[in-house]
Amino acid sequence: MSGKGKNNTCAWCSRPTTLPAVFAAETPLIEWVEEKINMFAAARKLDRNFIWGTNSDWSQLKIPAAFEVELLAYDELLSTVNRKHICKSCLVEDHKLWTKYYQNIIDDPGDIDVIIDDIK
Repeated sequence: MSGKGKNNTCAWCSRPTTLPAVFAAETPLIEWVEEKINMFAAARKLDRNFIWGTNSDWSQLKIPAAFEVELLAYDELLSTVNRKHICKSCLVEDHKLWTKYYQNIIDDPGDIDVIIDDIK
């Protein structure tokens, strides 16, 4: 679909890109949302994983309704994956944020890992 040198539009920032389409979330990681999760956890003296993780149970945390709506929307955007063009700078920035907020997650060895070489 994408020929070499053909300009496409980055789905995340709308800048032109010549990179091929990839499977990616509807949104990149958003630092202010990630920090809001951290601040909420810190204010309640909880580990971040109790709020934003596989085993989190919001019914036990008394999360304000507006924040819960934000988390639900963010979760939907991050978990909805489609094929799209993403520019190099967005991929690099998203990887930096993933490293900052998610690098310490214990990975399921049964999951498929995608490694992008030579993107920096």
